[in-house]
Amino acid sequence: MRYIKKLFLAGVLALAVMLTGCGDPGTPPELIIDGVSIVVGETTMSSMEEQGFTTDWFGIMPEDSYTTISLGKDHDSRGMYTIVNDSDRSCALSAGVIYGVKLQDLDEKELDFDVTVNGVSLVGMTKEELAAAYPEMEYDEYEENADSDYYSMRDGDYSVFVWFTDGVMNSIHVDCHY
Repeated sequence: MRYIKKLFLAGVLALAVMLTGCGDPGTPPELIIDGVSIVVGETTMSSMEEQGFTTDWFGIMPEDSYTTISLGKDHDSRGMYTIVNDSDRSCALSAGVIYGVKLQDLDEKELDFDVTVNGVSLVGMTKEELAAAYPEMEYDEYEENADSDYYSMRDGDYSVFVWFTDGVMNSIHVDCHY
């Protein structure tokens, strides 16, 4: 009888773990680029096109595939975007979902758009301002280049990386792991 109770309890615990999932998927960061909201893992290419973003890549994405493309607005690049088709059928690029955003050259003087993550404008921030705005960000020195370092923040399936070179912010990456 005692063995049966232990076996039953182990089964109940295993079922509880399976029903609740293996881990917290986290909360997606809200990324706003040039006034347009992007939620990685949810925002589609068609919604970006409706907001005036364009790309010179058109076509069909095979099932369970991804591609990285440049998106622009007003003929200026607004970064590189990883587009995913995680379905079991081919789909048009416009039906793909944005799973990653990589914005570079944010230290350029002629930058004419803003980038916010969770309501905080990041362009032009110093390391100290970033640490104050996001105390949960972890510092890490970039081993391949002594002049570069970055801060990262992870929440379940979502990551935000902010890169600095020579003390100046120059790149932001927001990803959803799939």
